[in-house]
Amino acid sequence: MSLRNILTAPISKRRNIAAVIAFAVAPALPAVVFATSSPGLVSSSDLIGVAILSAVFYVYACGFIAVLAVPLYLLASKFNVVRFWSALLAGALGGGAVALFVPAGMSQPYYVAAVREALPRYASLGAATGALFFLVLICANRLLRFNSRRAADEL
Repeated sequence: MSLRNILTAPISKRRNIAAVIAFAVAPALPAVVFATSSPGLVSSSDLIGVAILSAVFYVYACGFIAVLAVPLYLLASKFNVVRFWSALLAGALGGGAVALFVPAGMSQPYYVAAVREALPRYASLGAATGALFFLVLICANRLLRFNSRRAADEL
């Protein structure tokens, strides 16, 4: 699909393109946070190591976002409630769900303690990722709308 076809596409198609862009950008935040805050894996000053580790964490973050965030976005868009607060709430719920999966191999008392420690951190990171998703979604929508007007004027 050419750029001209994207820019002159119907509004619903441009919204879908903006959502794909936002879903591609949003996993970068948790990937970079985990890469820079992982003790013993790589030092924060080693930029190449952080970039490689961020790429690895990006793949995992994309998986969690595909399983948790995409269905929430589709549900919110069906009811037309894709707003900043809904993105924050969905991100926090998604981050909380990830906190339940991370310490999965531990025995019962250690699992509860690990979830209790990880839940606020993961939920706040999920909320920040939801906010980033919404901001990229709004910016991509506006950029595509502005460029579609310019492309229509050129036709």
